[in-house]
Amino acid sequence: MSSDDQADSAELARRLGVEYDLLSDTSRRAITAYGVADAKRELAMPAVFVISADRVVTWRSVGASMRDLPPLETVLQAVHNAAASSSAP
Repeated sequence: MSSDDQADSAELARRLGVEYDLLSDTSRRAITAYGVADAKRELAMPAVFVISADRVVTWRSVGASMRDLPPLETVLQAVHNAAASSSAP
């Protein structure tokens, strides 16, 4: 999710070659609710959230820059752990 508008997000997705939609939060409501709004720069801090099937945030990582993002293996382990502990069918 990004504070960029949909057109900018779509262009970024095209450039990156991703085949899924990138979400836009131009009002910054979601990034504020998740505690990752950088009000000074009016954008979201780089963050990764793992949300279980029963809609609980089971893991999160928030950084000051893109270099602070966790390794993919760490995120995948958090996803695996969330799936294993989820009470949803």
